[in-house]
Order: sequence, then structure tokens, then C-alpha cells
Amino acid sequence: MATDILQTVVAAIARVKEIPADDITLERTFEELGMDSLDGLNMVFELEKAFGITMPNEDALQVRDVREVVQALERVLAGIAVGAGGAPGVPTTVSTL
Repeated sequence: MATDILQTVVAAIARVKEIPADDITLERTFEELGMDSLDGLNMVFELEKAFGITMPNEDALQVRDVREVVQALERVLAGIAVGAGGAPGVPTTVSTL
């Protein structure tokens, strides 16, 4: 698990929820962090901007905790989109913003 991805996810959640980053661990669920669907969308937008990617809806809708967000980002960054018929080495959509 890439440390820089985890740090970016933790920072995004901390900003969205306005909580200390130290309160966010890999094992914490969104429910434990008090995240609702709007918070989740804002987190995804921040992460897409930070990594210059577009996260497939299938990935974004499946994540329920910090670990799953990190794993989904690792797959997207590796060019594998879960549920979208992605294959290793096939790039996902990349944002040009």
C-alpha cells in the first residue's frame, strides 16, 4: 500500500470532515468518521484533482472505509477499473483539468 496515497486520502477526508488527520486510520469506516454521501462525493472530487484522474463510479460507490479508498485508487492508478471491464495495462480516464 503506497504511503503517499494513504496520506493524500487521509488529508482529503480531514479537509472534508474538518477533523484532525490523526483521527483517521486505515481501519476507520466512513460511518465511524461521520461521512455521508455528500462528504463522499467531496472526498472523491478532491482525490481526483490530487491524482489527476477520474475515479469510475463503480469504484467510488463500492468503498466503505479508508482502506477501500486507498485500494481503489491503487487500482485506478494502475489502470484497472473495478466493475468496468478494465484490464491490466489499459489506462482509465485521465482528467485534463
